[in-house]
Amino acid sequence: MRAVGIVHNELKRGITPPRQKSPRSVIEILPSYAEGLQGIEPGQALVIVFQFHLSQAPAPLLQYPQGDTSRPRRGVFALRSPLRPNPIGLTTVRVLDVKENKLIVAGLDAFDGTPVLDIKPYVAWLDEPPAPEQAAASTT
Repeated sequence: MRAVGIVHNELKRGITPPRQKSPRSVIEILPSYAEGLQGIEPGQALVIVFQFHLSQAPAPLLQYPQGDTSRPRRGVFALRSPLRPNPIGLTTVRVLDVKENKLIVAGLDAFDGTPVLDIKPYVAWLDEPPAPEQAAASTT
């Protein structure tokens, strides 16, 4: 995989408390991918897929939720930890503006300098899980 862009915001590793979302991030899209921003509008929701480029490897399969050792360990696939077998993160954001090769968004929880791997529109009927009664009916 190759990055399509890079995050610029105020979130810094070691300075910013964990699990923060930036009120304003600029995703600078590489020039060769800038045409892919056509059709994105302010107010739109997008899913940003990014690389946890600062995570340590290998990731333990059992981890304490949010690093809290007073809680029982859980499997990595039950957590939103950045320590993962494949260091990939995703966040749903709101578009504030699009200017040339810059996508300005609210709600991104990636550090400054994070490589962005992909950008997808949030589509409720695709991205929301089925209602509990629908999920139960499909297993019978």
